[in-house]
Amino acid sequence: MATSSQGIGVTISGDFGDIDFEEVTSASIDGVQADTVEVTPRTSTVRKKKFRPADTDDGTASFVMRSRSQITDSLVGQTCDFVVYKFGLGGEQYWNGVAIIQSLAWRASVGELQEYSVAFKLGATT
Repeated sequence: MATSSQGIGVTISGDFGDIDFEEVTSASIDGVQADTVEVTPRTSTVRKKKFRPADTDDGTASFVMRSRSQITDSLVGQTCDFVVYKFGLGGEQYWNGVAIIQSLAWRASVGELQEYSVAFKLGATT
């Protein structure tokens, strides 16, 4: 499935069938974080400590989307291929990889479109 709105493009594909998100109304990506570990040798005579990145967490992406499809909570916990574009579909990629659908909530009925709030755990695999 793919959609583009306000210069944001999102493509999501997985083994859960055809679901088309017609419109993205809100997007939030909290960013990549890394733990750091101290690697200063005990024999160091310099008073400056050295650190290196350790495990990284690609963060979480949350979207509010509208769809004509009926989306069920059976999607929660499934992995999908996930790409976010900065300048619409085919623009510069902001994030590309595998994600787990972390949460899914039905928000409202707007005409024939259903509104959903979906959160993805980025970089996660099962």
